[in-house]
Amino acid sequence: MINQGDLRFLQRCVALAEEALAGGDMPFGSVLVSAEGGDIGRGS
Repeated sequence: MINQGDLRFLQRCVALAEEALAGGDMPFGSVLVSAEGGDIGRGS
């Protein structure tokens, strides 16, 4: 089951992918999350 924290990070990945696509890149987004649930990196 996906919890609210996971859902928030997944939504951020989708948003990054949309930004990449709008900028002419391939539609990929990623968020690196620590074991404690903190956002420690992101990219597209």
